[in-house]
Amino acid sequence: MGNKKVGLIGYHFLYNYGTMLQAYALQRKIQDLGFQVEYIDYRFKEVMPSYKKRLWIRIKRLGVYLFYFKYYWNKIYFRSKVNIQKRFFDTFYSKYINKSSIKYLTISDLESNPSEYDIYIVGGDQVWNPNLSCSTPAYYLSFVKDDKKKAAYASSLGVTTLSLSQRQNIAQYLKNFSFLSCREVSGAKLLESICNRKVLHVLDPTFLLEQKVWNEIAITPKIPKPYILCYFLGDKKYPRQFVRNLETKTGIKAYYIPCSPLDMSNKNAIYEVGPSEFLGLIKEASYVCTDSYHGTIFSIIFEKQFFVFLKRSDEEPASDNIRIKELLSYVGLEIRLIDSNRKIPDLEDKIDYNVVKTRLQPLKERSEAYLLEILNSIRNG
Repeated sequence: MGNKKVGLIGYHFLYNYGTMLQAYALQRKIQDLGFQVEYIDYRFKEVMPSYKKRLWIRIKRLGVYLFYFKYYWNKIYFRSKVNIQKRFFDTFYSKYINKSSIKYLTISDLESNPSEYDIYIVGGDQVWNPNLSCSTPAYYLSFVKDDKKKAAYASSLGVTTLSLSQRQNIAQYLKNFSFLSCREVSGAKLLESICNRKVLHVLDPTFLLEQKVWNEIAITPKIPKPYILCYFLGDKKYPRQFVRNLETKTGIKAYYIPCSPLDMSNKNAIYEVGPSEFLGLIKEASYVCTDSYHGTIFSIIFEKQFFVFLKRSDEEPASDNIRIKELLSYVGLEIRLIDSNRKIPDLEDKIDYNVVKTRLQPLKERSEAYLLEILNSIRNG
């Protein structure tokens, strides 16, 4: 097995906690199963807008121009805060993510000089979401030769409907895949209707690693306990009001990992947070409030009391609510989803993680077995 090499492709390098941690999880699991593995270092320069441009778009949408000029275009403040976060991400990335010696910035680069592997695996995140500008044909392994094995592990569409042209393109891209799986039940069913073949529902790669493995790389936070951890990607105001009410009810201070413009000037915002610190903050929190899919997953992994919010309405074209709703459904925690009209639930009504683990276990076993099936296809090849 030691000479069998697996090439992964996915959003392994983005400054996003869930994205980088799921990339690590898939790599780590494959390593633990005895295979050489690395990420194809594809950075899709041709479609990726800058962090600053994306932030400006969000701030304009919020209409907080005074806020913007006061904080974000103050060069010292803006650059120092963003660069602090990036340094922590870069430290984690260089320490934990294996990548190819060649960096690819375009699909043409991939096609003209592809790295060679025994099998190519795509997945672990919304690599097939047509609403994301970074979803390119490379994530359908368009650059891989037909005589090479191609597989998808927990690849996500992030949507429940597709146009006719999108369906036709996907069918063409996936026709030569030896293995197909999807992170959401709805996505698996949609892909089955497109490809006319079985598509297995499997868990996000982060669930493939036990809590003790995540403990190994988690860094304990330096803030006083107890605390409420807030990690919001969206810009809705009602989750922040919920947090303020929770602070009042519990007497516990809330700290924010700032990803939304609404949180970046919060006096309790913590910028010294990379993926390892992110894990530590969730692990040590008394409560977690989040609208993040992976924020929810790690709350479950670390067996926290948590509350989940939706960052978009179901009607929005870019809505990816289905992944959070499905996750809560198959662990039986739909009650932890908080809408704008709901008050703080009874805090004595704790999550029974024995029940959660019982529900997760068969899904974990099926997901691990599927990944092993993919890898076994090259074991003796």
